[in-house]
Amino acid sequence: MRKLTKKYKKWLIFRSKRNEKRKNNTYKFTDVVFHNRHGISRRRVLRKNLFPKILCFDRNCAETLEIFSKIRKSWASTASIHLKLKSRLVNKKGGVGRYWPFDGVEYIGISSALVLAAEYERWHILTNTFMNVIDPHKWKPSVFLCMREIGFFDIFNIPMGKTLIENTEEFRIIKMRSGNTTAPDAVAGLITELKNLNISEVNQLDSEFVHLYGAMVEGIMNVVRHAYPQNVQTKYENVNKWWMAGAVSKSQRWMCVSIFDQGITIPTSLPAWDKYDSWKANMRKRIGLAPQANDTSFDGIAIWAAVEESVSSTGEAHRGLGLAQMRGFIDGCKNGFLRIISRNGEVTFRPASVPLARNYDHSIDGTLIEWKVEF
Repeated sequence: MRKLTKKYKKWLIFRSKRNEKRKNNTYKFTDVVFHNRHGISRRRVLRKNLFPKILCFDRNCAETLEIFSKIRKSWASTASIHLKLKSRLVNKKGGVGRYWPFDGVEYIGISSALVLAAEYERWHILTNTFMNVIDPHKWKPSVFLCMREIGFFDIFNIPMGKTLIENTEEFRIIKMRSGNTTAPDAVAGLITELKNLNISEVNQLDSEFVHLYGAMVEGIMNVVRHAYPQNVQTKYENVNKWWMAGAVSKSQRWMCVSIFDQGITIPTSLPAWDKYDSWKANMRKRIGLAPQANDTSFDGIAIWAAVEESVSSTGEAHRGLGLAQMRGFIDGCKNGFLRIISRNGEVTFRPASVPLARNYDHSIDGTLIEWKVEF
């Protein structure tokens, strides 16, 4: 008998491990109800990775970033072979391959819903394919409400209507807007919707709305100017857009707005900043070194230092990263916070408090800016 080659031995070991993994696989086919732009149907599908119960940057940031990272990685390969997508997903029995079940999600934050919707929209634009909503009748009512009101189903022209739950005066979501240019009209429209909710406490914040408008416009200008430079590639193919949304909770007495982009991130953009040398000096005072642009270990502190450098600088605002005005709004509020998540870092600013910086194992692969005002 001829001896096995090293290459063939390696393949046999791989096959053995693969077969063992398949035996222990907990995935199983099941019949589900599909909603899509063509109507409602029933198909046989294979469940994929489960979402965590809490999708929220406030309450479960690490797991939320991890699942979004898995989704991006999964869709990156899908987008690259979009011409073969249907043959790849549709099995011989007429069903669909693995999917991301949403019925196990018990809570989703507004900013998390915005980022998730943006990821789906990118996938839709790059692949020119449409989404199926699976078993929406099994979703938690509050989760379905959030995704419907933020405009998630509208991306794919799915007529979900108002069949499961109605919006209430206690909690209102402002549908997301998106674009690829500076859009003061879009910001003004979102601010106007917030002001027109007939919530007396919110209407008393007129002066703060003026500052919020300026901060949001600056945030979008920051995306247009810095997030998608032609000479720098993002990890995943992007569509050069920003997304924003808002919400008000009367019972919990808060209002929030969020802006998200899928660009090169703040830490990556720092070397091109005209205040980069000052930022490096600031970092050396904080941690004893100035990390390289590709080092994700200190992203939270790096963003914090960039904001402080922007605030303390007397240089021309339009040459910076627009961070000073973004923080200026929250500094003028009585209660609330500004959260910036960019690449692997997060920093949260509160009025008259020391900022809180964190780092995570997974990247948001973009920048999320969230203002939340408590009244």
